[in-house]
Amino acid sequence: MTKQEYLNMLTARLADYPEDFQKEIEEAFESHFAEGEEAGQSEQEIIDNLGSVDEVMENIRMMYEPSSRFSSSDKKNCDDVRSSFENLSSSLRDTFVSVSAAVADSLNDAVRNINEQKKNQDRSETSGFIDDAVAKLLIRGRKGAADIHMEYGDHLEYRFKPTFSLFGGSTAYLYTETDGDTAIFEIRDGNADLYLTVPSYIAEIEYRLSSGDVKMKDIACESLYGESISGDFEADRIRCHTAEIRSTSGSAEADSSLFDSFRYQAVSGDADLNRCEGNLELKTTSGDIEISHHTGTEIRCSSVSGDIDLTSGARIVTLSTVSGDIDMRLTGEIEKAGMSSFSGDVECRIDDRRYTAVLSSASGDIENETGLSYFRSNKAYIVGNGLAEVSVETKSGDITLK
Repeated sequence: MTKQEYLNMLTARLADYPEDFQKEIEEAFESHFAEGEEAGQSEQEIIDNLGSVDEVMENIRMMYEPSSRFSSSDKKNCDDVRSSFENLSSSLRDTFVSVSAAVADSLNDAVRNINEQKKNQDRSETSGFIDDAVAKLLIRGRKGAADIHMEYGDHLEYRFKPTFSLFGGSTAYLYTETDGDTAIFEIRDGNADLYLTVPSYIAEIEYRLSSGDVKMKDIACESLYGESISGDFEADRIRCHTAEIRSTSGSAEADSSLFDSFRYQAVSGDADLNRCEGNLELKTTSGDIEISHHTGTEIRCSSVSGDIDLTSGARIVTLSTVSGDIDMRLTGEIEKAGMSSFSGDVECRIDDRRYTAVLSSASGDIENETGLSYFRSNKAYIVGNGLAEVSVETKSGDITLK
C-alpha cells in the first residue's frame, strides 16, 4: 500500500466525523509521513509503524465518541456562527477600504450616544428571587453571548444585565418561569450577564448556551451538566457529585474543587484542573489537558493532537493521544497505569516503585532512568517486578520512564 492509498482510506473512514476532527487527524498523519520520509524511512515502513487503518480507527473510536446530545442542529449552529463571522470580516474589509465621511459620522454618533445608553442601562436591568420550593436550575441562552455568574447564597436570586456595545444597545431580555421544581432562566436576542446566587437546596444545575462563559464559585450541588459552542467554563471551590461539561471550542478550568465524577469533552478547548479531587474523564481533539495536584481514584484522558500534562495521586490512570506528547507523574500508590501515543513522546515518573512496566515503541527510543532492573522481551522492555501494572506504548514517539 502506498502513502496516498493509506491516507485516502483513512480519509474515507473519517467521513462520519466532524470536519475539524477530520482535519486534525489528516494533518497529524501527513506530518508523520513527512517526518518518516525525512528520517529515510520508506512509505511501507512508516505505514507499519502507524499500524493498519483498522487499528487507527479503533484507537480513534476509543478516544472520540460523539455525544448523542449534540444533534445535527448543533453543527448548523457552528456553521451559522462561522458564516456570520466570515460575512462580518468581509464587510469590515470593504468598509475600511472605502472609508467615507458617513462612516466617520456614524462612529462619532455612536461615541456620543454611548453615554446615553449607559444612563438607560439601569432601567434595562432586572432582578428578583425564586421561591425556595425549587430544586433544579435550568439556564438557556439563545442568539447572543450570555455570560453566567453563579456563587453561593441563602436564596435563589438573580440580576440580569444586558450588555451594550459601542455601536448600539442590547435587545436582550430575560424570560423566567418555574416548572414544577425547576427554575428556568432563558436569555433571548442579545448579549447579557446573568448573576445568580445559588443556595445549597438546589440539587441539579444545567445550562445550554450558544456562546458565553459560565463561572461558578463556592457552589454545592448533586449534579451539573453544561453544553456550549464557544463559551468557557470556570469553577472555583465547587462541590459536585457528578459534573459533565461539553463544548466545541470552549475551555474548562477548575480550581480547588471536589467531584465524585467530572467529565469534559471538547473539540479545540483546553482543560486545566488544579488542586481538584475526584475521578476524571477528559477528551479533546486538539485541546491540551493539564492536571496538577490532583487526588482521586481514576483518571482517563485522551486527545488527538493535544498534549497531556498530569500530576496526580490517582491509583488508575489511562492516557492516550495520536500526535500529542504525554508528561505524567504519579505521586501515590498505583494499581494500573497505561499510556499510549502514535507519534507523540511519553515521559512518566512514578513515585511508587512497586510495579512491573512494559515499554514498547515501533521506532522511538526507550530510556529507563528508574534504576530498577529490566530485561528485553521481543520488542518490549520489562522494567521492575512489582504487582502494579504499567504499560507505555508508542508507534514512533520516544519513551522515558523515571
